[in-house]
Amino acid sequence: MLRLDGNRFSGEIPATVGQLRKLYELQLSHNLLSGEIPPELGQLQELQSLLDLSFNNLFGEIPPSLHSLSKLEELDLSHNQLAGQIPEQIIEMRSLLSLDLSHNQLTGKLQEELSHWPPASFEGNPGLCGSPLQPCPGAEFSGRRRRRRSIPLPVSISLISAAATVLIIVLVAGAALLLRRRSHRRLREVNCAYSSSSSLVNENWF
Repeated sequence: MLRLDGNRFSGEIPATVGQLRKLYELQLSHNLLSGEIPPELGQLQELQSLLDLSFNNLFGEIPPSLHSLSKLEELDLSHNQLAGQIPEQIIEMRSLLSLDLSHNQLTGKLQEELSHWPPASFEGNPGLCGSPLQPCPGAEFSGRRRRRRSIPLPVSISLISAAATVLIIVLVAGAALLLRRRSHRRLREVNCAYSSSSSLVNENWF
């Protein structure tokens, strides 16, 4: 167990801390530490109770190597200047009972696997969105648009059947109208032929 919290230590966290393989708990919070979190902290595989680096001036991205802390129950990286997206490796840490990444500069959409954590775990990161925080910009509109576009199958079948019925009616009506026009035309031709024949007969008669 190494507790150095509440001091005014400054500078970077030495990578050699990763050599303290039997550490059960590491607290470096409320100091003036800066620089990036050393990936070597992932070598502290016996770390179980707590890794607390909160309230410092740490920057850079969260190292994916922390995923190797397979026994860790509490991870607190809050109140720093950490940036980038939350690594998928951190999301897969099944042993965690408490997670605090709040008040940093993290960005991106929170994955669904993080939705069970309280909003306080991620608040204070203006670039983060998604459950359990506020929806990402455009997500609600896209959901509404998808809902509007998706038509239930029975409704689709009914619409197709109705359209087919209307099309058949239009075709039948058009065919009937065409036949009627043709019959009228033939009748006119017969009448014209009859009139011509009558005229010839009358001329020959006289």
